[in-house]
Order: sequence, then structure tokens, then C-alpha cells
Amino acid sequence: MACCLKEIEIKRLCDAKSNEKDGEVAKMGLNPSLQKLLKGRHGELEKVYQASRGVCLIEIGLELELDRRDMEDALDIDDVHQLVEIFPALTKANSQRLLDTLKARKYEFEETLNNEEQIVVEMNYTGMGIHCGEGWIATDQRLLENLTQISNAMVTFVVGTGNERKEIKFEPTERLSFHVSLKERATKTCSATHPGLAFMKLGRQASSEDNPDYKATEFETHEQQLLDDADLPVFRLPLFNDLEITKKILPRPSRMWG
Repeated sequence: MACCLKEIEIKRLCDAKSNEKDGEVAKMGLNPSLQKLLKGRHGELEKVYQASRGVCLIEIGLELELDRRDMEDALDIDDVHQLVEIFPALTKANSQRLLDTLKARKYEFEETLNNEEQIVVEMNYTGMGIHCGEGWIATDQRLLENLTQISNAMVTFVVGTGNERKEIKFEPTERLSFHVSLKERATKTCSATHPGLAFMKLGRQASSEDNPDYKATEFETHEQQLLDDADLPVFRLPLFNDLEITKKILPRPSRMWG
């Protein structure tokens, strides 16, 4: 819920009297699914409000440079399930967008190639994440599915209100990340409905306690200071035994050790 509602909307519900909260939800014109989710959960709104202050915007910006063979192969295959093998930086959803773009702009791109220039296809999309503590953010696994997406992710938090309201941005770079998914054996018995999660680390990429030889880069130190100054709220996700780490993505050694 924290990612679905604006901070000001949740605050409005928190401030409403107990017997007026359902009416307030109706006045806000929220979509039916969200209204159903809020029904009977008024006691949780304060926690949701606190969590909403730790919500961040995640923006992914990819620029695919394609030559004639890349375009022709993609159009000949015309299958997102196979296309991800040629373009490993893309998910199936991104591959479909690429196909749609190539088909719609085929003649324009052919003219570009005839002029001996390279095609550049921009793939921009966004999603929401939430701060889970110590610089870790959690989001839908499909948003940060591979190393290319992770290293091209811009993360923005909005903190403060009124004249003190400001944005805190974390620029794209390689980061420590891992995926958590529902265990295969649990899919038939577990009642959880959330998709796989991706966790990505902001600030220092390793703990000095766990790794005494670790030396943070100047970039990491700057980010860590941003986190410390922002004092972001922490939302503890209810992880349980039916979840497992399915992928771990590490920054390259040259990146980690600066």
C-alpha cells in the first residue's frame, strides 16, 4: 500500500476520524483494487504512512545500439522468448517493446543504416521501491532483473514537506543486488501473492565488520553520507521460510575496491 498511495493521501486517511475513513477513501477516487485493500485495515494506516516516506522512484534508462544485423535478426525471430537470448540485457517485456519499436520505425531505421549511422533505441521505464534499512531498497524483481538494468537505475527519494521538501538522488552505477523468489515447492501451498523481489544496495557496498579489508570508494562514501543525513524511515518486509535467494549480483572487483 505504501507504494500505491502518495504520502499526502495516506496522511489524509490517518487524520480522518475512525468512522469517517471509509468515506474519505471513497472521496479520494482510488481505484477499486486499492479501495478493497484498504477496507478494514484502518489500524495499519499509521505504519503505512511511515513506510510511504521511505518509498522511492526507480528510473531505468537503457540505450541499445543496434546495427543492421541486430535489427534484421530481431525482426526475423519476432519472438520475445528467443529475443532475450540475443539481447540478454532485456527482459521479455522489454523485448516486446523493442520489437514494437523496430516494426513501427523500420523504414526510418533503414534510412539511418543506409547513411552508415547506428540505430539507438531508448528503453525507459520506471517503478517504485521502498527503503528496508541500511541503504537496501526492495522492488519488483522484474524492474531490476539483470546487471544492465541495475547499473542503469536512478533512485530518487523525496523527503521533507513544504519549503523543506527536496529530492535525494542516487545516480546509476553497479551495485550489490540479489533476488528473492517463492520456492518452487511452495507455489502450491503458500498463500503469498507478491511477485519475486529484488533488493539493491545504496551507499557502502560492503560492511567493514564483515569485511575488514574493504575500502569504500569516494562515490560510496558520498552516497552513504546522503543516506545518513536523510535518515529515511525503515520498512521491514515480512520475509518467511518459503522464500529463497535465487540470484546474487555483485559489482565488479574494480568497482568495489575503487
